[in-house]
Amino acid sequence: MPSIFLSEPDVHEWTEERRLYYSDHPISFGRYLNITGDKDYVELVNGILVEKMAAHLDHEWSIAWLYHVLGVVAGKLQLGIVIGSRTAVEISEFGGRLPDILFVSQARREIVQQKAVYGAPDLVIEFRSPGDRPSDIIALETDYRQIGVPEIAFVDRRKGVIRLLQKRDSGYEETVVTAGRFAFEALPEIHLDAAWLLGDIRPEPFDLVTALVAQIQQGD
Repeated sequence: MPSIFLSEPDVHEWTEERRLYYSDHPISFGRYLNITGDKDYVELVNGILVEKMAAHLDHEWSIAWLYHVLGVVAGKLQLGIVIGSRTAVEISEFGGRLPDILFVSQARREIVQQKAVYGAPDLVIEFRSPGDRPSDIIALETDYRQIGVPEIAFVDRRKGVIRLLQKRDSGYEETVVTAGRFAFEALPEIHLDAAWLLGDIRPEPFDLVTALVAQIQQGD
C-alpha cells in the first residue's frame, strides 16, 4: 500500500539499515565522549549513538588531500586550525557530530578543547559517499544549521557537485559549484579547483601548498 507521504512531489521513500546503540535514557554529549573516545566512529544523534558510514577509498584520499592542503596553509599563515573527522562537535546536550573536515579561525580557537569542539566551527566540510542515506545527510545539515555554522560544504563526487551553504541574516544561501576555481568563504585566501575535489587528478600537496603560500604572501 503506497504511503500517503508519496503524494507530495518532493518526498521520496528510502529503506535503510544502520547500526544504532542506545541506553534506557538519552545519552548525553559528555557521556558520548567518555564512551567512544577515539575508538569508535559513531555520532550522537538525538541521544542515540549512530554508526557513521565508512567512506570509500577514493573519498578517503580526497578528504586526506584537502585536509593536508587546508591544514598546512592555514597553519603557516596563522589563519586558524583545521581538524579531521575524529574530533566531535557539540550540537546539543544530546547531539554530537564528526565532520570530515572542520576549520576554526584563530580568533575563535578557544572553542577547540581537548576532547571536542564546543561551538560552531567557521567551516565544516562533508564528503558524501555512495552509501550515504539521504535521511542522514538531511539530519546532518539540520544539525549544522541548528548551531549556526557559518559555512557548510557538501562534496558529492558521484554527482560531481559541491554544495556551499553560507549563513546570512535571512538564512542560508546556497551555491552549487560543478567546475572551475572557487574558495571557501571562511578561507578566501585559498583558491581551489572543483576538479581537485570531484575527480581523482590533483596536484601534489607539497607543490600546491608551496605555490599557495607564496601567492598569498606576495598578495600581502
